[in-house]
Amino acid sequence: MEIPLQHIGMIELVSFFVAEAYNQTGSKFSVNWHGSKGYLSHLEISAEGFQKEDTNRVFRNDLFTKNGKFRKKTLEVSYCHDSGVHLKIK
Repeated sequence: MEIPLQHIGMIELVSFFVAEAYNQTGSKFSVNWHGSKGYLSHLEISAEGFQKEDTNRVFRNDLFTKNGKFRKKTLEVSYCHDSGVHLKIK
């Protein structure tokens, strides 16, 4: 699935994504924003089960411009039952 970055903060899109991901894979998904020391750190998308590699996180600098706006790029989300969620900025 591909998601325009500027839409990733919309709750309607997140709701659609977790429902569609479950329907396609049979695994429960979650979308989490993480922060540290008052700053947003990264976005993480996880599926139930073991995540073999650190491929399910996108860091703040890849999501936002220096002005704090979403980049005009797309987040590609793929899933494999063996290795978990893979995120890629295109």
